[in-house]
Amino acid sequence: ALPDGSIVFNFEGLGSAKLDRCGAIQWTLARRSHHSIEPSQDGGFWIPDGTLVKTGSPFRALTPPFFHEKIMKVSADGKVLREISVLDILFKNHMEAHIFSNGMHGIKLASNDLTHLNDIEELDSGMASAFPQFSAGDLLLSLRNLNMVMVVDPRTEKVKWHQVGPWIKQHDPDFLANGKIAVLANNDDGTPTGTILGGSKIVETNPVTGENAVRYGDGPNQNWYSFRRGKVQYLPNGNVLIADSESGRVVEADAAGEIVWE
Repeated sequence: ALPDGSIVFNFEGLGSAKLDRCGAIQWTLARRSHHSIEPSQDGGFWIPDGTLVKTGSPFRALTPPFFHEKIMKVSADGKVLREISVLDILFKNHMEAHIFSNGMHGIKLASNDLTHLNDIEELDSGMASAFPQFSAGDLLLSLRNLNMVMVVDPRTEKVKWHQVGPWIKQHDPDFLANGKIAVLANNDDGTPTGTILGGSKIVETNPVTGENAVRYGDGPNQNWYSFRRGKVQYLPNGNVLIADSESGRVVEADAAGEIVWE
C-alpha cells in the first residue's frame, strides 16, 4: 500500500499490478512474480521473479527441471529495470554447497525448488548508519528452502553476510534501527501445531556477533505457529505487528511481549 492510497501487488506466479485508490489499473507486469513486494528508495520496487528451467540448464551442475529465481528491480511505472539471478549469486560467491546440502543422486536435485526467494529488502540511507558493514542500497534476501538470510550488494553481486538458522523456512527479514536483523522463523516441523520445534518465533540476530534472541514466541501466552507465509513489522512505538497467516490472525505485541490487540 502506497501513501497516495494506491496498491501494488502480485498474483502469485502470474504477474504484478498497480491499482490507484479507486481501483483503476495503472500498470500490469506479465512476469512470474511472486511473494513480497518491497519498495526501493528511488520509488521503484523489488520483486521476486523466476522461471522453471525445463531444458538447457545455464548451470552445468544443475539438471532440469528447477526454478531459476531472479531478483527483479521494477520502476515506479512498472518497467523491469534489472534482473539478478539468485543462483548466479550463490555460484559467484562459492556458496553452491548450500544448494546440494539436502542430498542428491548424481546431479539430480532432491527438489526443483532450490532457493524459494520470498523477500527482498533494501537498506535505505536512513538506516545505513546502524550497519557500518553494509551500504545503503544493499539487499537483504530470504532464501526459504536454504533456511538462509543474506545481504548482497546488487551492484557487484557480492554476498557481504549470510546466516543459516536458527530459523527454519523463514520469512520477512527486516533491518532494524538497532543494527540487528529481525526474522520471522516459521519453524515448519511437519506437524499441524508446531509441537516439535516449539512453534513460530520472531528472532533478532546480530550480523556482527551472530548472537540471536527471541523477540516474540518464547514467553507465556506467546505460542503461535504459521508453518508457511507470515509477515512482521516493527512499529514506531516499539511494538511488533505479526501476521500469523496460517491461523488467520494479526497480533500486535508490546516490548514486554504482551498482546495489545489481536
